[in-house]
Amino acid sequence: IDLDIILYEGVSSDDPALTLPHPRAHLRDFVLLPLADLGVTRADLLANTLPRTPPPTNPKGSDAKP
Repeated sequence: IDLDIILYEGVSSDDPALTLPHPRAHLRDFVLLPLADLGVTRADLLANTLPRTPPPTNPKGSDAKP
């Protein structure tokens, strides 16, 4: 299995074995299009920042756990 890690929330690495975020991710539509569905922009990749999604909240009176 060949697994490419494009980015990992808040992690950056310049290690030769693993560079995060991927140095050319912002140039690849096959990376950008799915990330756009998650609210990640090209600028986020270049700045190594990701939009934060607030945790889900339970409706008033609900005992359900997220």
